[in-house]
Amino acid sequence: MLLFSQYGERVQARVTSFYGIGVVTRDIQDPLTGDLSGAEIHLDHLLGAEERLFLLGHLFGHTVQWNVHPGAFEIGRLRESPVVDADLPVIIAYEGQGGAYALQLFCDVGITDADQ
Repeated sequence: MLLFSQYGERVQARVTSFYGIGVVTRDIQDPLTGDLSGAEIHLDHLLGAEERLFLLGHLFGHTVQWNVHPGAFEIGRLRESPVVDADLPVIIAYEGQGGAYALQLFCDVGITDADQ
């Protein structure tokens, strides 16, 4: 777990210092474990190091999307279940692109062995 904790510190430092995105640790209302505004990323205080690292990268990816891709905020909004089948390809592409931004962030700080 120490490795994930160190990775998390590295990623958070990059997000805050290089990109100027605030990272706030607080109590997040269940069932969520994180949230974002486009300017800040909020993470639940009860997350373990591995979950925190994943969620920080994940929400960073969506933060990038919201700031550079018109319409991304609308795609990522909370939806009622069940999701309409016709919306799934767009949502899957949105999540894949967000994941790619997260993976690039990890690579930028020298994390090349946690992408499984």
